[in-house]
Order: sequence, then structure tokens, then C-alpha cells
Amino acid sequence: TGKNIELIPNTKIRQAWRTSDFLEDQPDSEIVLEFIPLENGKSRLVLRHNGLTDADEHYRAGWEDNYFEPMADYFSSLS
Repeated sequence: TGKNIELIPNTKIRQAWRTSDFLEDQPDSEIVLEFIPLENGKSRLVLRHNGLTDADEHYRAGWEDNYFEPMADYFSSLS
């Protein structure tokens, strides 16, 4: 589950996020997505996932495996 904490159009998304795997007394983690414009008209996406414990490290790998690699494959097939 999650909720938006801060939304800045075309610039930033900040969310509180948790999963049913989190311990009951464990605070929400925080996801920050920043979109940085580049000179070539493209944007750089910076993702930070803060507030994870050592036991939650698989979520960091999950961003790469389940989001970034499939997105890279998809967008590279368009060119």
C-alpha cells in the first residue's frame, strides 16, 4: 500500500510505501522519484527507496528486475 506525500508535476513524486511483509511496528518506507530534464529533450529518472531494513533489501533488486530492465527492453524495441 502507499500514499502520495508530495507531487510536483514533471519534477517529483514522493510516496510512503509499505508491504504486508513489513513488521507491524516497522515504519513505512519512502520512495522518491525525481525527473531531471536533460539538454537533449530527454529526462533522467532518479529513484530512491529509503527506510528499508536489511531484510527488505530484495525490494531494491526488485526495482531493477521488475521495472527498469523490462522498461529498457521495451523502449529499446521502439527505436
